Amino acid sequence: MQNESIPDARGPVFCGVDTHADSHWLYVLDWRGRKVLSRQFPADAAGYEALAGAIAAAGEPACIAMEGTSSYGAGLTRHLASLGMPVREALSPARMQRRRPGQGKCDEADAERAARAAMSGSRLGTPKSQDGWVDGVRCMLAARSGAVKARTSAINTGLATPIWTIPGGTAPPP
Repeated sequence: MQNESIPDARGPVFCGVDTHADSHWLYVLDWRGRKVLSRQFPADAAGYEALAGAIAAAGEPACIAMEGTSSYGAGLTRHLASLGMPVREALSPARMQRRRPGQGKCDEADAERAARAAMSGSRLGTPKSQDGWVDGVRCMLAARSGAVKARTSAINTGLATPIWTIPGGTAPPP
């Protein structure tokens, strides 16, 4: 984990967060576009608190751009929004723009890209609230999909059991 800061950073800060299942990478820029902080945090409640604290310690957040506000970053998005922080969704660039073939993915570079998008105000969207009727329909569709899958599995299990295994049954024709 890397932690760098520029002393005496004044004015608003612009943050970028690259979200993953196990950890989130935070990148903070000052109002001049200089790196204030770059650090990885665990993707759990304690990590959310630590990340929010790091943002607050860096300065007043003007914009926090996050990649994945409705997937891996959903919990962090809700947490930061509940603290009154201005969270926006950083729209991911096309894969070819994000990295060149033969180069690995870099979480810090993705977080920096999101922070620069927050600073410029470009390629930002409004994160889904996840508490409206759309999310309710999404949950119902997921439940239906699971029920259909279970039904199909039960039918297939019943059909796969040969009838001749039942006492008095006959073997299937060759």
